[in-house]
Amino acid sequence: MLANNQNPFNLQPGKIVTDVERLRTQSGQVFEIRRVELTIIENNMLRKENLSEVDPPLADNRIPESVADIRECCICLGLFHKDNVLSCPVCGGYFCHRCRACIKTDGQEIPACAECAKEANAGLICKILKRFWTLGD
Repeated sequence: MLANNQNPFNLQPGKIVTDVERLRTQSGQVFEIRRVELTIIENNMLRKENLSEVDPPLADNRIPESVADIRECCICLGLFHKDNVLSCPVCGGYFCHRCRACIKTDGQEIPACAECAKEANAGLICKILKRFWTLGD
């Protein structure tokens, strides 16, 4: 005979990790997505939930489906969901919206990472200054 507080199915509230995906970024950071099965007792009823845990949390607070959805900003090294980063047309690296800069060419602004934009715009300024100096001669 079972005591009143015993569970006949021997299910205990708690968390069971069912799957783990790991990613090591180019800078050496380790990122992990854990799939967990959470068992909760609510109103004397057992309820199970399947959740995903992210460690460390992404800078944009999103939970990716897999590690393939994660990008690292080449400037601040923050981890972001792939939908919240842009790819630099110059170096091909990913950058977040905080580290976004623009390359100014012929009245256009092209989004690029801050490092490439700084170098490209410095080159543009040098070209403009050279043009003014040659016009003055």
